[in-house]
Amino acid sequence: MRGAVLTALGESLRLEDIAVPRPRRGHVLVKIAASGVCFTDIKVGEALAAKTPLVPGHEPVGVVHTLGDGVTGPAPGTRVAVHLRFWCGK
Repeated sequence: MRGAVLTALGESLRLEDIAVPRPRRGHVLVKIAASGVCFTDIKVGEALAAKTPLVPGHEPVGVVHTLGDGVTGPAPGTRVAVHLRFWCGK
């Protein structure tokens, strides 16, 4: 698959071929059609700068591709919007 990859903080995003992940137990793999990249992604990038490369974008929409073990739906092919939640852990 292709992804817009941030290799280092302050660098431009680069389109790269990356491996298709497998969904873990209880997770769903979504084939992303579009995703916003905004200020929040910059702040997350700063917090995770030591963990580059990373693919920013936390407002994706797409189609369910694969269900992980223990997941019964939504069925592959279902159009979805993903809501990514951040919290401090407290």
